[in-house]
Amino acid sequence: MTAHVTIMVLYSCEGCGIVERPVRVRERNSDEGVITWTQATVNEINADHEKNSPLCSSRTCDIKFPIANKNSLIGRAVRQ
Repeated sequence: MTAHVTIMVLYSCEGCGIVERPVRVRERNSDEGVITWTQATVNEINADHEKNSPLCSSRTCDIKFPIANKNSLIGRAVRQ
């Protein structure tokens, strides 16, 4: 199994009351488009939200991405 690097993102949902729930997602590869990575991250968040709040009918969540500095969307990476 190959090691991969992950970062922690937070999401909140006003519909069910989840507030800044942490979800570990894989770090974006340097050759991967931001939109492609963001969609994969949204899919991970949606799966977590559905698992933890299956009756929530809200169609929107707020997402927080960590940044290392003003120019890098990487946050604190963890090798797993």
